[in-house]
Amino acid sequence: VFGALVISLPLASIMSLTWLYRDTGDSAQVADFAESILWLVIPSCAL
Repeated sequence: VFGALVISLPLASIMSLTWLYRDTGDSAQVADFAESILWLVIPSCAL
């Protein structure tokens, strides 16, 4: 979750999702990370 908080910028998020998939090849882990990013971006939009 902390990694998702650090990467709340869209470009960095896309780059990290791509990098994570290329390193691990695990789409479930990428989906979990993307969900964590989503849940942290939603509250930041209210700021």
